[in-house]
Amino acid sequence: MFYNDGIYVGEGDSKDYGNDIATITISKGKITEVMFKRIDLKGTEIISKYCSTIDNSDTSRRLLADDIESIIDLLTNEVLKRQSYDISIPTKNKDLLLNWKLAVKRAVEKAKK
Repeated sequence: MFYNDGIYVGEGDSKDYGNDIATITISKGKITEVMFKRIDLKGTEIISKYCSTIDNSDTSRRLLADDIESIIDLLTNEVLKRQSYDISIPTKNKDLLLNWKLAVKRAVEKAKK
C-alpha cells in the first residue's frame, strides 16, 4: 500500500497516565520514520523514541524504562519493515504495545491514498 507523502500524527486511547502518540513520516509513498512519545495528563512529554525521562530512582522504574525503550525500538523497526501498523511483537506489556499500535493505525489512516 502506498500513502500520501507528509507527516501524520495519531493518538492512542487516553489512559490514566496520559496518552501515547505516534508520528509517522511518509516519503515517496512509504513510511520512512516513526516517532513514539507519551505525554502525561499535564501535557508533559515523559517518553520518546530517543529517550525516556522516567524517574530512574529505583530498580523497578529502571526496568520499566528499559522495557518501554525496547518495545519502542521493536515497534519502530516492524512498522518500517512491514509498512503497516498490523504487527505482532512478543512482550509482557501488551497494553502499552496495543495503544502505540493504535496510535500508528490512526496516523496511517490519515496518510492513506
